[in-house]
Amino acid sequence: MRRLFVFAIALYSILLVSCKNNGVIQGVDTFLETPQKRMTLEKDSSFVCDLPDILYCQNLQIVEDSILVIQSLPQEGKSTLFDAYSIQGFQHLGSFVTQGRGPGEIPAPEIVGSDTKQNLLYIRDNATGDAYIIDVHKGIHTHEDDYIQNVHLPDNVVDWAPINRSTYLSLVHEGEELTLRMHSHETYIFHPYAGINAHNYMTKLSTKITGNEASGKSALAMVCFPQIAIVDSNSHALRSIAVDPSYRNWESILNRPFGPETIQYYRKIISSDRYIIALYDGCSLSDLIHSDSGHRPALHVFDWNGNFLYDFQIKTGIEAMCYEPLSSCLYCIESTSGQLIRYDLSILDSILF
Repeated sequence: MRRLFVFAIALYSILLVSCKNNGVIQGVDTFLETPQKRMTLEKDSSFVCDLPDILYCQNLQIVEDSILVIQSLPQEGKSTLFDAYSIQGFQHLGSFVTQGRGPGEIPAPEIVGSDTKQNLLYIRDNATGDAYIIDVHKGIHTHEDDYIQNVHLPDNVVDWAPINRSTYLSLVHEGEELTLRMHSHETYIFHPYAGINAHNYMTKLSTKITGNEASGKSALAMVCFPQIAIVDSNSHALRSIAVDPSYRNWESILNRPFGPETIQYYRKIISSDRYIIALYDGCSLSDLIHSDSGHRPALHVFDWNGNFLYDFQIKTGIEAMCYEPLSSCLYCIESTSGQLIRYDLSILDSILF
């Protein structure tokens, strides 16, 4: 009996070590997680919404838990780039932000995923690297320029995401290193890629970032690695999670030439007060390009403690997505049709915390 007990302890220790190892994120252990549940998710067939701006849609965001903001490509005869719709009935509420370099204009805006409760839209300008906070109500109802507020970002920012109006996380290219900076009353610097030359591996270290005010945390999804990182703005703790054992081969992934056989893992990430939702491919760029490859993406759902809750297999490609927590609905732009579709994620409400 004693021998059996000792063997069980030894086996447990081996399993524990096998699930905890260093990945590409340096200085912390990476934990290999498996989903608590895996299932196929069907789109809501009862939902039909044919908005005029959808075919030109670049991105989506929910604000105030009740307004859907659609970012459109520039269109002839239309000066604004953003349209707001009520999530109940999808009535058009107004348009705002003109493309350009004058007052109240932004050259190349891109929505940064942010807290859905706020009446704020966070924007990164890809042409200048500047960042903006937009008061959506003011943008809809006023012709003044004061609804757009500039955010001061450090030089050489690669990506950023707000936690609230005064706190945000940025990925910064500093010398030969990519660092993470948590900006609040003070700036805290993380070195997740210490010793990895950013000049050589910038593309392979690409990430998507989201932040949430209620949790006080940010989440990073890695494009070329099956890893998620969660950063706490209060404790400055960083947790690294992997969803596939290939994360252990991070050095060979870094040094492999970038090409059609490069595996793309995470493509998009959004969040709410309770959940992180990331769009996962886990296939080669070649398979992503060819529609006959049979590739099907997945939606990975985590909580803010890093627990891998659900792996939802979906049957269609997604170009943009946003989550509306009051009704637990995920709104997406379908790749093949360009239409707005909806997934019912009310199953998440059954999770006990």
